[in-house]
Amino acid sequence: MDAITIALAALLLPAPVPDGDVRRLSPAEVERILEEAARKRVAADKPQARPIEGEVGVSIGSGGYREVFGTAVVPVGNDATAIISIGGEHSDRRKRRR
Repeated sequence: MDAITIALAALLLPAPVPDGDVRRLSPAEVERILEEAARKRVAADKPQARPIEGEVGVSIGSGGYREVFGTAVVPVGNDATAIISIGGEHSDRRKRRR
């Protein structure tokens, strides 16, 4: 036999199972694990609360220019969303005619 044949044969043979390395669960342990998995599955199926997200900003410029603005994305129920934006600006600069 050549080395390739031996390597292929080694890959096809099942790996030996070591003795004493198998641990069996008792029926009570199996039941406890199944109940815990069912609780986790029910908790995962509940809709998660969606957070309110958004941004705010401020601008300051020459001539007394000031601006403040903000936007909020608000979840409404499970399937809807409301988006609210506000803003305001002020400038002390007087318009001049040239």
